Amino acid sequence: MLRFKSCPKCKSGDMVIDRDNYGSYMRCLQCGLLKYLGLPNVSVTTRLVPHPVDKAT
Repeated sequence: MLRFKSCPKCKSGDMVIDRDNYGSYMRCLQCGLLKYLGLPNVSVTTRLVPHPVDKAT
């Protein structure tokens, strides 16, 4: 996917959305700015959830 003139750094660069082994990212074709969007294959069950703390009385 290509977003025309949407680079926050150079203000006139075209951003392309792509992904690799480390996740999705947007890259400016003019200045080379990289912005990572997320991790691949992360589901709700793989998130780290803290265990409840037992309160000592």
